[in-house]
Amino acid sequence: MTTKTNTKANTKANVSYQPIKKFGATNLSATVFGLGYIKYAPGTIGSLVGLIDFAVSIHFLHTLNFFYIPFIIVTSYYFINRYCTITKKHDPKEVVLDEYAGQYLTCFLAYYILSFTNTESVRLYDTYILNYY
Repeated sequence: MTTKTNTKANTKANVSYQPIKKFGATNLSATVFGLGYIKYAPGTIGSLVGLIDFAVSIHFLHTLNFFYIPFIIVTSYYFINRYCTITKKHDPKEVVLDEYAGQYLTCFLAYYILSFTNTESVRLYDTYILNYY
């Protein structure tokens, strides 16, 4: 009597898949505290969080952004690479740390380029918003 083996089941059983901890540092960082698991538009939400974080940090931590930008770049590279290595996925949609970092860096560069050119909108923001508090 010959028995047929299910090759799909055998290949799935032989794959060494290491599940990622739900509340581990890699998962929380790569998904920006779980925002990547939102069903609709997780990348857009990650970008929006980066924009909001930049607006808050430019308001309260004006000079610390020069130290925060390299920190974001290094940590996002590390955690995204580690997440993709552990899950064996290439560019998973739940990883939104790259969108967060990209939006933050873009806002940072745009703000300082506009402030160096001394445009009217940045001057008004500096005068009435930053000096208000």
